[in-house]
Amino acid sequence: MTMTIKDLFDYMQSGTDEQNEEALAVVDDIMGVIKSKYPIHYKEYESRLKNIYKRHSTMSEEEAKKYVSHFDNKDGSHGEHWTLDQVKSYMKGKPEYASLDPVCFYAAINMMYSDYYKPTRSVETYAALAKDFLDDKDAPADKLKRYFEAMQSK
Repeated sequence: MTMTIKDLFDYMQSGTDEQNEEALAVVDDIMGVIKSKYPIHYKEYESRLKNIYKRHSTMSEEEAKKYVSHFDNKDGSHGEHWTLDQVKSYMKGKPEYASLDPVCFYAAINMMYSDYYKPTRSVETYAALAKDFLDDKDAPADKLKRYFEAMQSK
């Protein structure tokens, strides 16, 4: 019978720290073989896994709404320009936003509107800016949360 990753996780539930470290070393070896023999597949799977954790290592809805509520927008308004429901609706059917956490995208697109408002800019412009901000490959997964925390401490 072939062992699955789920089987490994089941074993790890009752394993000792030492056993689990050894098991993870074996998995690292397996990943190295996949990376060297199938680099294209490896990058695809790596990206998918990172996106899963990126989506879930974000801020809560309550935190995002709190941060957005403090915005003094460049257009003279205050707080959110788009509601979370409007942002979720906008994201639907747009595969380029599928890997983004809707709550973070809500906060980021409102931040872009707040900071970079111009009457001639479209929602697509703010969405692209927000996506670029969130997809920053050089930044930690919680970049947005760190940014807002830094802005709150001003």
